[in-house]
Amino acid sequence: MSAAASSAPSVAAVERARPYVPRAMLDHLALHPERRVRPVDGTCVFVDVSGFTKLSERLARRGGREGAEQLADAIGACFERLLAVGYAKGGGLLKFGGDALLLLFDGDAHAERACASAAAMSAELREQGKVETGRTSVQLRMSVGVHSARYLLFPVGASHRELLIAGPAATQVVRMEHAAGTGEIVVSPATAALLPRGVTGAARGDGVLLRTLPPIVRRLPDEPILASDASQAALALSTELRTHVLAGPQPPEHRIVTVAFLRFDGADALVAEQGEEAAARRSLRRPPTPSR
Repeated sequence: MSAAASSAPSVAAVERARPYVPRAMLDHLALHPERRVRPVDGTCVFVDVSGFTKLSERLARRGGREGAEQLADAIGACFERLLAVGYAKGGGLLKFGGDALLLLFDGDAHAERACASAAAMSAELREQGKVETGRTSVQLRMSVGVHSARYLLFPVGASHRELLIAGPAATQVVRMEHAAGTGEIVVSPATAALLPRGVTGAARGDGVLLRTLPPIVRRLPDEPILASDASQAALALSTELRTHVLAGPQPPEHRIVTVAFLRFDGADALVAEQGEEAAARRSLRRPPTPSR
């Protein structure tokens, strides 16, 4: 056996990557790995959870690992409950963003299931979102934006394949969330048009409030994840995360780090002026090598 073969991770180890890769990315790798952009007709739900900042400030007073571990446990438990609600109605996680998450619903009755999921997540947080911090507690809350459209998913990157969602539809769902107050769910006119009468209420920004659950909430049967190559799933993780995940269960770590947040814009105009394929080519283009 060659040294390269002996050092390669086992199939069992690489399979550990699957839970960390969005279902939409797994589908892409299984069906069209060569495509630079994947359009999906569906409804996105953008959930922003508030209260973690106050929680972290209170737990930081304890210092050391105890406060950090309690904060990590609270965040993990919160998102685990919210995602269970979303998954139960056929949603798939696209992105975590700090204390926010983005879910995609596609297929039959996607707008109906997305709105039902958003309402159920809000109810779950009202009931289970209180976190005890010693003598006091912090109540986690959420605001939600919902939009139905043709979304553009871009699998980009060289060291690993990152799934980016960009374009006018992605911008619109963010606008809906920004219009929502604490505890509110704001749906776009496009989503409202797909819902039964009486479900929506007063205007909020460019959208309307979701007033009540759709009267019929259909749930799609569980669909098996397509049998994409396990090594492909692993390549959808960043190099550092890939190494960590493939190594198997490990004790928690506490590190002093520097974090950078990168924001890019112009995708909406690029898609409108030159089309989605041009936007995909731009996203795949590597920056020039700096001269010495």
